Amino acid sequence: MDMIGSPGLLLSRDPGSTHALWALTEQAAAELGYQQVISHQQHGLIEDDHTPFAALGIPAIDLIDFENLQHWHQPTDDLSHIDFDSMERAARIALLVALWVADGL
Repeated sequence: MDMIGSPGLLLSRDPGSTHALWALTEQAAAELGYQQVISHQQHGLIEDDHTPFAALGIPAIDLIDFENLQHWHQPTDDLSHIDFDSMERAARIALLVALWVADGL
């Protein structure tokens, strides 16, 4: 997970992430009632911490908000602009996906 603390969380679709994990992420968001946090905008490849794993064929996903960049690397990039509800939503989605993967879904 990266940059998930902005108000109005939108998890960006990264074509370098494993498609099956994205499908589980969308399913988890829907099951939790968080469909609105899944972006429908397609991005180019986002190179991030998951990239080396994906390059080795290890299933990986980058849960990142690449839509809300108004504070990213700006003087306002501080804790006063963190939305803890966004962080909680992202964490709940990630936890549910992790549980499903661990359970063999």
